[in-house]
Amino acid sequence: MSLIVAARFEGFEAAKAAASRLATSGFPDWDIHTFYVNPAGEHGRFPYGGDRRSDPDAGRADMGAYLGAGGVGAVFAVFGGFVAAELSDSTAAILAAAGVG
Repeated sequence: MSLIVAARFEGFEAAKAAASRLATSGFPDWDIHTFYVNPAGEHGRFPYGGDRRSDPDAGRADMGAYLGAGGVGAVFAVFGGFVAAELSDSTAAILAAAGVG
């Protein structure tokens, strides 16, 4: 069975000092981990988890996704229209259909 040493500290500096003392007393560096646990109740404040509605670093990622998908779709629609036009005689109808699709 594994040995687990756990503690709670007031700040990160105290946790870092304790981890350093563990390392000098023989614990290997790869077995020492420091992490923060939110106070009780803050993990389930939103239906999908977390303690805030969205990640503040995400910004307007949805707009980038919409523009990227729309741009790639438009490029492939035009490309598909030109490819289909080379395979058929009704060029105008195929280009119009590719532009709509």
